[in-house]
Amino acid sequence: MGVAEVLTDRVTREKLGLVGLAEVRANLWPVNCQTCGQPLGADPPVLCVDDIMIFGSASLHHLACQAPRWRSQGRLSPARGGSSQAIRLLLVPVEPEGQRGPEPLMLVNPSLEVVLLAPDNDRWHVDTVAAYGKLGLQSFKEIGGCTTPVSGAAARLCGDVVDIQLAKAECWQGHADPPIRDRIRDVGHVLLAVATCIYPDEVDAFDDLTAALEDGQIALGWVDLST
Repeated sequence: MGVAEVLTDRVTREKLGLVGLAEVRANLWPVNCQTCGQPLGADPPVLCVDDIMIFGSASLHHLACQAPRWRSQGRLSPARGGSSQAIRLLLVPVEPEGQRGPEPLMLVNPSLEVVLLAPDNDRWHVDTVAAYGKLGLQSFKEIGGCTTPVSGAAARLCGDVVDIQLAKAECWQGHADPPIRDRIRDVGHVLLAVATCIYPDEVDAFDDLTAALEDGQIALGWVDLST
């Protein structure tokens, strides 16, 4: 799960520790270099961290493009062309109160090669769920059986494409097969799931998400279908 090996410097290893480094690796996927924008290939990528004190980001690069580093600065380094996304729509056997049958779920990894970090005393940890919590999403334990829609979010269905806008900050589009489109029209909403610890293309069933849900590594929210 995630990137198997990364090249790091001494400061990064000290700041993250063994547990923190393993968590970061589990939330990064070696697709494109965040310096040149080209595929990372089979060699271990370089891990670069930008630390602006209140939060940070970890990103993957070619060794020819960046040296491993932990950099403290006033802003995050921009990625050339932006980080990659992965999106998948599927039906899952969630049964909210008062409803029966499978629910349409949009599973989003919003940033394959970059992950947000937050400081926690002397160590840093991945901050994906907390960051999207500020936009109205919740962990599996927090959301429980509640189906209250996320404020400011909207889902749209146009042909075979599902579009979700989250609080004017994020917008994702994914292809939906006919059974998923029909179910979205029937129930009038989509369950949005955002995670960096999962590669959506590798998810075939709800069981593939169980461990991450129970560990609180997925941010969830019900998004109403806009008419």
